[in-house]
Amino acid sequence: MPSIKKTVICGLFFVCALFLENAIAIPLDGDPLAEYSGMEPFLYTQSGRTQSGHVEYAVYQAANYFGTTPSAGDYVYAYQIYNATGSNTSISFFSTAILENANVYEIYSDINSGPDIEPYLEYFLPDDINPESAEYAFAPIPGFGQAIGPGQNSSILVFTSDNTWYSSGFGTVAGGGISTMLTLPAPVPEPAMFALLTLGVLPLIRRKHKTIKKRS
Repeated sequence: MPSIKKTVICGLFFVCALFLENAIAIPLDGDPLAEYSGMEPFLYTQSGRTQSGHVEYAVYQAANYFGTTPSAGDYVYAYQIYNATGSNTSISFFSTAILENANVYEIYSDINSGPDIEPYLEYFLPDDINPESAEYAFAPIPGFGQAIGPGQNSSILVFTSDNTWYSSGFGTVAGGGISTMLTLPAPVPEPAMFALLTLGVLPLIRRKHKTIKKRS
């Protein structure tokens, strides 16, 4: 009997471990736990050098994030870079914008699954008091860190904030002497969000007003 119990326990442990491994390996794009998610492809060629792939992203309420639990911040902003096999350059740097006056707290990376490439440096620029961007450097100095080669992907690149997202922020992937601009979600404080929404809504109101005036 003891041997049977031991076999059953070992079997259950293996199944649980396999389940947890597969649970962590969920892509960010389309994750049902995320408040907002998506994928941004990139392709840029210059002087025979090609940079192609995509960035998956997701914004989570902190309690719903599946990785390392943050100690501060209501939202977790998560990004993962995939360098395509068709690239002939490695990606050594990733940056995503933070809109003015947004609050940020932590910046780190999480292993999602398999041989994820982790950044060598993670930091807010210029600092976490008045941040303009979250920066992740994979090979900032020759001999230090590891760039994301063709066919490879990064770990999950994370920072936390109290502020909700603006879907049309921007980011950058760079390496091999070239860089590509991306459209990525970014935290934005409420007054700034109101201003952005106003800029988008006012032209519609004016257009509608003109239409009504013509009809009358």
